[in-house]
Amino acid sequence: MGTASSPSSRAFQRLCLRVALPLALIRRMAVSEALVQQRYHAYNRTTLLAGVAEAASASGDDVKRFWPFALRHFVTPVAGYYLCDRYVGDEVERYGLPPPVGARLELMAAAAAAVAPFASVYVQARYVEAFAASVVPHLRAPIVLVTGSEELPQVEASNWTEALLEDRRIAFWFSQNPVYSGRARYGGFPYGVRTETVLGFAKALVRSGDGPRRPGLQLTYTSRHRMNGWMRAGLPNGPLLPAHAFYDLLATASFVLSPCGDRYDTYHTYEAIGLGAVPVVNAPEALYSPGLLAGSAVFFDSAHPERAEAMRRGGTLPPYSEPDRGLVQLDAWRERIAAAAAAARAGAA
Repeated sequence: MGTASSPSSRAFQRLCLRVALPLALIRRMAVSEALVQQRYHAYNRTTLLAGVAEAASASGDDVKRFWPFALRHFVTPVAGYYLCDRYVGDEVERYGLPPPVGARLELMAAAAAAVAPFASVYVQARYVEAFAASVVPHLRAPIVLVTGSEELPQVEASNWTEALLEDRRIAFWFSQNPVYSGRARYGGFPYGVRTETVLGFAKALVRSGDGPRRPGLQLTYTSRHRMNGWMRAGLPNGPLLPAHAFYDLLATASFVLSPCGDRYDTYHTYEAIGLGAVPVVNAPEALYSPGLLAGSAVFFDSAHPERAEAMRRGGTLPPYSEPDRGLVQLDAWRERIAAAAAAARAGAA
């Protein structure tokens, strides 16, 4: 049989509630803030280089022989297959990629039962809407969602993406080519290093050192065609270099121009970051700075391409500071996804 509590004990309980509830809220806010602001200080050129020289040497000049190592070490446009517990997509078969680390998930209601609580699920962009309609409503518990794609299409803002953002079964959504800013449970995910040329990038990383970097804004060749001309019109262009010379330029540059491609994000940005150069980008700062490129890129307005030319001619650039190489290391994003899952578990407790 219970006993009645005294007035003093009830007052103490109320005090505990007044303290515990704000502390719980602060703890959740702190985790959320960490997801937005986190820079991977534990990840640098040394961790990025781990195992690379041996794997690259063993691969010769065959990038497909390098993929089993590279796709589990570097962030690439197909990183989700090698990062998440489950996946929905067809890129592994289409591109002849190594087996993913997670298990395939079918687009049907019954498949939701196989998804563990707070698991990470990668969904290729073209299948996200179907996933939201057929699987999400039947999930037993929240998940961490990662979306992206090597090729177009990308996920665009729409009524169904708004509904997905509001669904509490999505603990956090990491989106390649993000389309929202200022959302508590949504953030960007890097496009990453180009899958087809990751071996050349890796060899340049091995060749690179910690010597002085070229001052000013360096230019590389960027193609202009119907898919990207709208974001590259009026920008200065550099010479077309052999691949090894291109990567060596990135490895010695302080700043390099990296305009948008057929989407706002582009692999040149992450190749530059991985090799220690700060990319100068015309992607929307509101979408790509928080939690993604903040402190690792210089932004300029795409409506004013003349500003890039001004920077090239000696205009104002910030002092060089090494970019966050954790952005292109898969282990860093494993930690970030684990942090999102941990925050969701704490919130559900």
